[in-house]
Amino acid sequence: MTHDGLYRVPTSVLNDQSASPDAVAAAAERVGDKPLTDGLSIDMAGNMYITDVEHGGIARMAPDGSLQTLIASERVRWADGISYG
Repeated sequence: MTHDGLYRVPTSVLNDQSASPDAVAAAAERVGDKPLTDGLSIDMAGNMYITDVEHGGIARMAPDGSLQTLIASERVRWADGISYG
């Protein structure tokens, strides 16, 4: 994760002990734009729930990379974790 982007690397590349740093970097793929984040969780459908530290909220990133704000409120301060149940 970076401040404004979410990236992914296939686990097969990460598990390959012979993969060079350049090979791992080449396998990185930008998933989409995201807010400043301190927490992330993924559901069974592949949606990512992402905390939005700057705006006091939580957003959902769909598998296609689209981002939707679920909540933004002054009452949410520095959200840094997500749990279900």
